[in-house]
Amino acid sequence: MRRRVLFVSATGYYAGAEVMLLELVTHLDRRRWQPLVVLPFEGPLSAALDDAVVPWRVWSLAAPRTRQVLSSPLAMARLAARFPVSALSLARWLRAQDV
Repeated sequence: MRRRVLFVSATGYYAGAEVMLLELVTHLDRRRWQPLVVLPFEGPLSAALDDAVVPWRVWSLAAPRTRQVLSSPLAMARLAARFPVSALSLARWLRAQDV
């Protein structure tokens, strides 16, 4: 039985960490593992995942997008307020996907 495993990327761009993510998900033993990638937006990484036939989905995660957010108390407060709803809805979806 194949087990579905989730990978979360903080970006939809395609740079160093995303190259490693793509390498990992494309080299999993597909007889044992079924990768699923969550991205915050469509972009070069989603196109690369499509080319590699790796399923992905855009999910608006409550996470800082830039370093400036981390230095802004107001932006951090907004992020903290959104996080519980974001985490619960993602958890619900993951259960439905049998991840």
